[in-house]
Amino acid sequence: MNNVVYLVFHDAINEPSVNRFMDFTSKVVKQYNPKTLYFLLSSGGGLVNSGVALYNYIRALPQETITHNIGSIDSIANAVFLAGKKRYAASASAFLLHGISWTFQQGTSLTYSQMQETLSQFDAAEQLTAKIIGNIPS
Repeated sequence: MNNVVYLVFHDAINEPSVNRFMDFTSKVVKQYNPKTLYFLLSSGGGLVNSGVALYNYIRALPQETITHNIGSIDSIANAVFLAGKKRYAASASAFLLHGISWTFQQGTSLTYSQMQETLSQFDAAEQLTAKIIGNIPS
């Protein structure tokens, strides 16, 4: 058993990158059974649902988890950073937190019910992100 395994995530937070990272982390845990997982993070953020999934994944790991900002933690990456039971930041690192935004393709048209559904998803993402950031795990 290794005491500490270091894992680096320096990417946008989206479904493919998060799935690859969770898959790789799961393989490392299975192969090495470390006592501690030390996540070195830097991300410009990305998709809320993917960031929440990675947050919950890290929180569910049975190992001690440490997150360390090695560059910039922006947007939903803040939630991922907060998943660590211990958290550190390099002296030359930064954090950026802002509200949720939604990007529509040019020329997109929505019906009233589609707009309501989108607004409902937007509200849910805001509330979930605020819950994670407001309830910093210890």
